[in-house]
Amino acid sequence: MRTWCAALATGIAAALAAAAPARAEGDPPAEKPAALVHGRPLPRSVVYEALARRFLRGPGGDRVLEQFLTETVARREQEKRGIVITPEEVEAAVEDARRRTAEQMARHGEKVTAEDALAKFLKSAGYTLDEFRGHTRHYLALQRMAREDLAAPGEVPNAQIDVWLKDLLRKWKASTDPAALPPGAAALLGEEPLTLEQAGRWLARTVRRSDLYGVVLDQSFAIAVEARAAAEGVALPEEAVAAELYRLRKEFQRQPAVEGSGVTFENWLLERQGMTLEELRKDPSFRAALLARKVLGATVREEDLKAEFEAHPERYGETARIRRILVRGDDRPSRFGAAARPMEEARTLADRAAADLRSGKAFETVARKWSEDVPPDGPRGQPLEVGPSMKSTLLPQSILDAVFAAKEGETLGPLKAVDGWHLLLVERRTPAPSFEEARERVREDLVGARVREWRIALRTDPGLVVDGEFRPLQEPAGGR
Repeated sequence: MRTWCAALATGIAAALAAAAPARAEGDPPAEKPAALVHGRPLPRSVVYEALARRFLRGPGGDRVLEQFLTETVARREQEKRGIVITPEEVEAAVEDARRRTAEQMARHGEKVTAEDALAKFLKSAGYTLDEFRGHTRHYLALQRMAREDLAAPGEVPNAQIDVWLKDLLRKWKASTDPAALPPGAAALLGEEPLTLEQAGRWLARTVRRSDLYGVVLDQSFAIAVEARAAAEGVALPEEAVAAELYRLRKEFQRQPAVEGSGVTFENWLLERQGMTLEELRKDPSFRAALLARKVLGATVREEDLKAEFEAHPERYGETARIRRILVRGDDRPSRFGAAARPMEEARTLADRAAADLRSGKAFETVARKWSEDVPPDGPRGQPLEVGPSMKSTLLPQSILDAVFAAKEGETLGPLKAVDGWHLLLVERRTPAPSFEEARERVREDLVGARVREWRIALRTDPGLVVDGEFRPLQEPAGGR
């Protein structure tokens, strides 16, 4: 039977990434700030909460939240049972891992000592030896508790550990139902809330250091914006926040793939960002971005707007709304030999799709059957807004030329391009707006670009001093 060390050497370390050492009890009440922004402190608690909001919500958040809950419950169960893993047990397991890692490397032709083998493995996995010892201690505790409950004579397989942990979550009445959570909570254990700050502290030990640094930069930017706004006497009234939410909702509703789909802005916000509309309204990063736009908006001159408008005809020029069917083909051989689908074969399939269109079938229906396009090109016949230049889209230029030579309502193709055969429905042509018509959009774009430049400049600002625990292991040039 393989020991846990052997499993680690073959990839189990990734599964243990979430199992970081617990914080010691009795931490000092006053922590060093995560950063100083021109002398203004960024509290660690703010960073931890923002980190939790970023990683526990939206796509993939459920899985991360389950990992946090699983570790929290396992450690509390260990404490309740009085299970102690001695330093000697940990060191014995670490030595076993050294030996087995060296044996595995030797089987692949690498000649290294046991100590060097483990060091190399940990470096590639992004762990220090002390972190590995913490993971080892936690894993040994899991094994001991699972063996007790399952009456297992030896090591419990990882699949059984996972099932046992799910049972443990039910035993502790763990809940993540958003409707039941009090403000600031990530989850509940019975009636006890686990706060976003607690979850963020755990995440700070498990996410990539570059992700942690990114959150620090975001929160530091908010402090920098508030400081400059205060110095310049600029405030953010609630009416401006409400107006921005209204603008975002309208912009969302105008998206080609959204029109007629029944998807609301609130649905999208909750699914993709993990936030309610009210949470977005109060979100510090959202409000800081609005305040930054207001601060920098005052610096935009009329000549700046005109120069921006004239410099980007692909952004402010004529547009067309199209639907597309793409049958992929390529005459170039792949690295494995012949092309996956020669153009001649792809043309046969495209002709069949064209025949379906001529028979009167709806474009969307035919696209769902034949089209092989994927986002962001425009999934399976969904509407797509394009301009006459490749700068405005990922479509080949030859296809765009055909679109802007066609009339509204015209169906084109099959047309050959580098990626295969295209059939297109030109639903609408919209002429280029005048400068006056595009003025507000140009202003929004220009101010947004300046806000992004401000964010980027903050990375090398000598007034930003980030604590070593929050800096990336290989910091960008000029960072502090």
